[in-house]
Amino acid sequence: MTAVANQQAGRLAQAGALCSQILAREPRNAVALHLLGYVTFEQGDPLKALEMINKAIALKPAYGEAHSSLGNILDSLARREEAIASFRAALKINPKLVEAHYNLANCLSDHGAVEAAVETFERVLALRPEYAEAYNNMGNALKGLGRLAEAEAAFRKALSLKPDYARAHFSLSSVKSYRPGDDHMAAMEALLHKPTVDPMDAIHLHFALGKAHEESEEYDRAFENLLAGNRRMRDACPFDIAEQEDEFNRIAEAFDEAFLSRRQATGAESGLPVFIVGMPRSGTSLVEQILASHGKVHGAGERGFLPKLVNGLGGGRASFPECLGDAGDGLWKDIGDLYLESLTSLAPEALRITDKMPINFKYIGLIHLCLPHARIIHCRRDAVDTCLSCFKVRFSHGQEFSYDLAELGRYYRFYERLMDHWQAVLPGKLLDLPYEGVVDDLEGAARRMIEFCGLDWDENCLEFHNTDRTVMTASNVQVRRPIYNNSIGLWRRYERQLAPLLDALGRS
Repeated sequence: MTAVANQQAGRLAQAGALCSQILAREPRNAVALHLLGYVTFEQGDPLKALEMINKAIALKPAYGEAHSSLGNILDSLARREEAIASFRAALKINPKLVEAHYNLANCLSDHGAVEAAVETFERVLALRPEYAEAYNNMGNALKGLGRLAEAEAAFRKALSLKPDYARAHFSLSSVKSYRPGDDHMAAMEALLHKPTVDPMDAIHLHFALGKAHEESEEYDRAFENLLAGNRRMRDACPFDIAEQEDEFNRIAEAFDEAFLSRRQATGAESGLPVFIVGMPRSGTSLVEQILASHGKVHGAGERGFLPKLVNGLGGGRASFPECLGDAGDGLWKDIGDLYLESLTSLAPEALRITDKMPINFKYIGLIHLCLPHARIIHCRRDAVDTCLSCFKVRFSHGQEFSYDLAELGRYYRFYERLMDHWQAVLPGKLLDLPYEGVVDDLEGAARRMIEFCGLDWDENCLEFHNTDRTVMTASNVQVRRPIYNNSIGLWRRYERQLAPLLDALGRS
């Protein structure tokens, strides 16, 4: 079997060995070097892979496939602009290179250029009309744009081309509603019970069936699927809850009242950012959608730039908060200026720009020092509803704490304790916003938010579901709907099964 066939079949060690044999005979063989580089990337060493593929390109500059592979590796390293340039270089060499168009479309979508991604997916499908994966990914981009009917059509097209495509089943489940006996549930059940089903495919199917059975009011069957999907996810991504507790404790100890008071007024002078923080599934997407409906506010979604800045402190040799070391006052302004630079380019005319990365609740002390005039809105929701909502979601990345009920409850308690700390050492800094209060009195809550942000009232905030903007979070379908209350207290449908969570939360 050839090296390419082995790589495509997932036999990476065999593919790498064959490439090495070829290179021992022909050290300037760019094709073998490229393939070995990509195998190395798939084995988890992107930096070594980068070196190999750059050598392949140096040997064969007009090698479109290598430029496309280089783009994938650069994208994995969060070097987005370089990745896009590599995909475009591949397409300049070969405008009909389908994989380069496809990789470019995925990169654009992942990094927020969703309309451009849809156009690029359309070019992919013009070249390869039977490409089911492109239909699925285009559907997800369309969903982010709020074009839900088109998204559903794209998912259905993917399934017509590839009926056993579990990710497309999962995608379709996110945009359709279910009643008992739905044909799509039966199709997913049949695929799930095939002896050859891939473990990751099974995860997607379990989460999709959890949603489908819940909407059909078949709560026991819903929970069976959610539990199975979460167990598989926990096996796939181990998580140490004790390490998480230790991190939160260290943050609170580092950012105590004395530390914060000694470093007042040292950050960047700007009121542009509005941070929306809290647990995932606590209403952060809804709050951002309401704010982004204001004419002077740009909703930037989940910006990963602050965590990235934090991870880069101390040269990556220490974790947060130890990476701060004996930072002088100049560091706080430098971090604030870097963050503002990343934000301002998104919407130069906006008076406020939101960053709704929930995990930024860890960095509230840092935000206060680096951006003392930034607004911080803390979204709160009933603890059990929040945790159940997390448990129902197969997150695209992160949130490893959510795949075990007892760990999820413990994590929530740690988060709650850290938020109590911020309220104590930074009184008046945060706007506490209960989800249930937003649902019960939308206008009252919206007016509180707008006033807190220092803006004049805008009636469009009450029509948030009509606001045309890209939303790529797990709540991107819900924020297109008018306010609703049927998720409040939903956990009581599963009270018997939630005993480990209730015990961990102290609610049993």
